[in-house]
Amino acid sequence: MEPQRHSRLAVAAFVSSLVGVLTLVGTFAASAYIGSHHPQLVNQQSPVMMVLGLLMLVALLLGLLALGLAIAGLVKAGHKKGLALAGLVLALLLIGGFATLILLGLAAA
Repeated sequence: MEPQRHSRLAVAAFVSSLVGVLTLVGTFAASAYIGSHHPQLVNQQSPVMMVLGLLMLVALLLGLLALGLAIAGLVKAGHKKGLALAGLVLALLLIGGFATLILLGLAAA
């Protein structure tokens, strides 16, 4: 009998959610750095802020993709579930973090 392996869906879910989390954290860190060291760049017309906003949307899309892949990896029979579960947790944290940032932004406006 062949030992169980992680499905490719689970690996893809974990990797995409990890990249999404790192993108969101990196974007947030870059925004904080720019806001504190280069306040003249913080406006709605700044190309730097537009790129950072697009990167945040990419992080959200990666989280949604990872969510779907993780669910598919969890329901696939005959494979280990560890990476799929880790991908699901990271995807939910990513989507929750993004939602929290949006709510904080709306509350501050």
